[in-house]
Amino acid sequence: MVINQDCYEDEEKHDFMKNLLPRVFRSEGDWVKFDPSKIYQSIIKETGLDNTSAEKITEIVVRRIISSGIKFLSGPHIREIVCSVLSEQHFEEERKLYTRIGMPLMDYEEILNFGVNENANQDMNPESIHHWAANRISEEYALLRILNSEEAHAHLYGDIHIHMLRYFDLRPFCQAWDARMILEHGLPPVSNWPHCSRSGPAGSLRVAVTHLAKWLGIIQGEFSLPYDETVLIEENNILSWRKIGDVVEENLDDLKTIYTFAFNPKTLKMEKQRITNVFKHNCNESFLKINLEYGREITVTRHHSLFTLNDGRIIPVKGKELKVGDYVVVPRKINYKKEIKSLNILKIILESSEKYPNWYVRSVIKNLSQEEIKKLRKIDKWANQHIFNDSIPLEIFKKLNISESKWKNLKIGMARSPYELPAVIELSKELLFILGVYVAEGSACYKHFNITLDKHEKSLIKEVKEKFYSTFKVYLKDRNPHSTVNQLSLESEVYRILFEDLFKIGHKASNKKAPFFIFGLNEKYIKSFLRGFFLRDGHCRNSNPKKKRIRNEIFGSTISNQLIKDLNFLLLRLGIVPSISYGKNINRISIYGQHNLSLFLDNFKDSDLKWNYEDTSCEKSPIPLLLPINHLGLRSRYGNSSNLNYIERAILNQKERIGRNNLYSILAKLEDSPYKKRLEKFINSDLCVLRINTIKKLPKEEFAFDFEVSPNGEFIENFIAGKGLIIAHNSGGQGYDYITTFLAPFAKGLSEREIEQSMQCLIFETNQIFAARGGQVPFTSISCTPTVPKGLTDIPAIGPKGKIVGSYGDYKDECLRLFDALTDVYIEGDHNGKLFGFPKHEVKMKKEWLKEFEPSYLKVMKEAVEMGTPYFLNMCPDWMPDEIHSQCCRKFLRGDEIVSKCILDPEKRKKGSIWEDYVTIGSLQSVSLNLPRYAYMADNEDQYFEILDEKLELCSRILIKKWYLMEKRLQTRHLPLCSGTIDGKSIFRIEDQNLSIGFTGLNEAVQSLTNMELHEDENAFELGKRILNYMVAKCNTMSERSGFSYSLWEQPAESSSGRFAKLDLKHFPKKAIPQSSGESAYYTNSSHFRYDAEMPLYERIHKQGDYHPIVGGGVISHIWLGEQKPDINGLWELTKNICLNTNTAYFAYTTDFTYCPQCQKMFRGGQWTCPKCHSEDVKVYSRITGYYSEVNRYNDGKRAEWESRKRENVI
Repeated sequence: MVINQDCYEDEEKHDFMKNLLPRVFRSEGDWVKFDPSKIYQSIIKETGLDNTSAEKITEIVVRRIISSGIKFLSGPHIREIVCSVLSEQHFEEERKLYTRIGMPLMDYEEILNFGVNENANQDMNPESIHHWAANRISEEYALLRILNSEEAHAHLYGDIHIHMLRYFDLRPFCQAWDARMILEHGLPPVSNWPHCSRSGPAGSLRVAVTHLAKWLGIIQGEFSLPYDETVLIEENNILSWRKIGDVVEENLDDLKTIYTFAFNPKTLKMEKQRITNVFKHNCNESFLKINLEYGREITVTRHHSLFTLNDGRIIPVKGKELKVGDYVVVPRKINYKKEIKSLNILKIILESSEKYPNWYVRSVIKNLSQEEIKKLRKIDKWANQHIFNDSIPLEIFKKLNISESKWKNLKIGMARSPYELPAVIELSKELLFILGVYVAEGSACYKHFNITLDKHEKSLIKEVKEKFYSTFKVYLKDRNPHSTVNQLSLESEVYRILFEDLFKIGHKASNKKAPFFIFGLNEKYIKSFLRGFFLRDGHCRNSNPKKKRIRNEIFGSTISNQLIKDLNFLLLRLGIVPSISYGKNINRISIYGQHNLSLFLDNFKDSDLKWNYEDTSCEKSPIPLLLPINHLGLRSRYGNSSNLNYIERAILNQKERIGRNNLYSILAKLEDSPYKKRLEKFINSDLCVLRINTIKKLPKEEFAFDFEVSPNGEFIENFIAGKGLIIAHNSGGQGYDYITTFLAPFAKGLSEREIEQSMQCLIFETNQIFAARGGQVPFTSISCTPTVPKGLTDIPAIGPKGKIVGSYGDYKDECLRLFDALTDVYIEGDHNGKLFGFPKHEVKMKKEWLKEFEPSYLKVMKEAVEMGTPYFLNMCPDWMPDEIHSQCCRKFLRGDEIVSKCILDPEKRKKGSIWEDYVTIGSLQSVSLNLPRYAYMADNEDQYFEILDEKLELCSRILIKKWYLMEKRLQTRHLPLCSGTIDGKSIFRIEDQNLSIGFTGLNEAVQSLTNMELHEDENAFELGKRILNYMVAKCNTMSERSGFSYSLWEQPAESSSGRFAKLDLKHFPKKAIPQSSGESAYYTNSSHFRYDAEMPLYERIHKQGDYHPIVGGGVISHIWLGEQKPDINGLWELTKNICLNTNTAYFAYTTDFTYCPQCQKMFRGGQWTCPKCHSEDVKVYSRITGYYSEVNRYNDGKRAEWESRKRENVI
């Protein structure tokens, strides 16, 4: 078959061919005849392939469609087939260009109304739309279309890290705004943005600070679940119950391949679905704990939605709108299958993070080729002995790289142990039964494996012995430690490790779990496991036989919270909705009703069941199989229907709920309608409803967390969470510099009380801005001085109503009053005495100010002691200029740099002041370097610098792409505020922005090259200097060469330090030397010394500060304080010493604090129990990189870093 261009153009001649092809249904709502020329033309247009290649691809696609007999085609389906063919024909780059990303077309109004606030105006902005629909699209777009293969690979592989990749094609990285812009022109300050009401310039200090706070909110969604709420996640094919906060924090910067469970809105089936984005919202509102029947429980914000039934439709309802007696949708059955026929125990051991040094592989020699035996003799000096014994040490076996196809007949065991395991264990009902019994009654200690049963259970003892032997070919031995007990035992460390560690069942009763591989198994295996468990920890019970109805129940008991979750999931796999109850000493999971019990008992023998009474009939339906009549709309629609008999009408009018069988019979009498179809669909779905028993209001929390579930463009938007599993709906920094100076004219003539209240308004309003950036906390900062700096003294002052009221130099007294009032607000904390994490309080210090404003700085020392919140920008060292413009992310620019950027005329530049115009300097993008990796790749220092140079050039190319993208976005007004103007001038000049290059792990890079850390050797310290100087010089060279402004800075690297370390452990396992290990591995941040390095405090500060003049921006020195409360005057003396005698540019004192919500008090030190009321419901706060946050919310790497910090007691 040959298809050429004539075929496409001569339609009449070739209608016979088109009749072989199906119609193509379009998302616009109609269908068209299949036209191969459309494929041909789109391939040429989108990929740039030549005519011959495009024709070849088209022909293969058409042949495939005809031969497959496909009856339905859509545009996306055709595109998938074309992409598949492009890959097969090795047109990989063209496939990327042709790939379809994103979500399917949907009704726009439906998207907006699905889970947003009632007042749509609050969410009609680019950020909320981005959150709900496009975060994942942006990342995919950046990796597929903006970045080339080398750049995308470098990011994914871990050579570099592109921060906030999801916004790479849409917005700048961070920005510091000139407060005068808002004070002079109102809110918003631009005149060409008509999408909101505009306020004129503030007429009072209170309104002025409100405008400033709101601008940060405007220029920067919806809320979700608290940090500790449990969600069900699959990652790396392993199912686990995790805190949603942990999952979100780990995936904010770099989303892994993780899955949850959700119902498909089209089919109403509960299925595994890909998590396509994660969100961390600034919440600061109360949470609601919602308890349902059957022991279900979930905690959500007032704005987060659960699902309910209304007129047969599943609809989301916000937490604040739910009330006791309402019904909430929960899973009735979960579909989750994995084709597992055997367990490769040898592979599990080899891939385990645990070390098993005494393990041997046996029965191996007959499976080795002559070449493999030669290799064995080469790498193993005891090879002949091992060949004779037919037993090879595990580590030696690993080096042989023997094909897994040969493992099936191997055995594994331990030195000096007669017990062996099959290297590959075939799955069987017998094995799963044994596992169920062990989870219920198994125990182990060193070299001992036990299953403890009652002596009278002779049939069970016999069954366990027989099935254990049939599985492992080993006899269990009888022990009788008590007269009523029969213990089936093995003196075997092999079997202890197999059950406790490799199957991950756990050691003690309190941490028992189901074996890790069970959740996706065939139902017959799950039933065998459940039978084994319930025969030992299960009970049968009837209610009182004198009652009219007998309620039969089978229940299991355990003290393990995790095991209850596992059992609940396994029962839901079978379509059984159990009731769960949690107690102080015991937890219980129960099964009621004929339907559930018949499903559950399918695998049991009659002799297994011991009911209290003879009557075992199950007349009562389990509650999850009942449906609420009113919520379904049945009563209003059919309560008086003549098609129903009087009994059926009585059920609808008098009962609260109806059974599914009764509903089936009623629906059968009714005419077909969309409503009837909706009910039938729900009845046959994997869902049911449970009634709300209680709703309890909980204290406020700072953050809330959420998932986006939109796999392959499908609008799923729900996931399961909470106790028992309930279906939940899923729902750069900014700052101001010299804030006290710019607000000073508004404070003229005001009382101390009025000024203090206005400063409270500034802090509270800024601290409570809704989160933006798809889950990032609004990162805000304010920079303060106790007086008007020299550069601003003669600059016209903007006062009330935006009018000029003299010069800023006229308001030095007001500046100081504002400075003191702000400090007082930070010292006091919020209403509950908790510290303010945001906005960051940055205090500038100059030599001449230290003595003149000592009382005010002493007050800041009190803030440092009480709350730990101030940051100190030290302008005292000789290398620091008089003018420093600081940004929210610790970046700052010298005044001469700003002048050179903003004033192009050389003559005007000589006399120019940075403050003659608005100063809005920022960074368009930051890309970080993985410094340790380049050391692992290099053979020597010279090669290290060559690799470093290559990576810097790579960063440059990526950053230039960002610059041109932002230029285009400004021109097309995709950034409507940033492209706004004041008096014809843009408020955001792209020419004034930086392209930032960060770095991580200088300490580990130097250690890899020299075997010494930065603090251990002067040569290592000097090599660190050379690396920093090289990167700065390279940035300067690239700036001169290209005209773009590159700057090196100490990127905070909250997530990338751990990401780099874990990737290096994976790709360079023999060379990587991160701090900590495993999931908690991390590199020291930027050029910092190791946090637990044994060195005097002043030496650490002094030497760390010597790196600051090299980097120049983003630097920080952390001084970790211990629990002992420092003397304020002593801390002031240390601060002056740092300012006057070191090169430190930026530093902070960090104290760990414990906050008790019950006492509503802060205590020094990171304690996990309240020192006053001894409550364990406490929150520990510390500075993570450049801001305070709860330690429980740190990622694993940052948590390990926090634990390693060397804390100093400053007297």
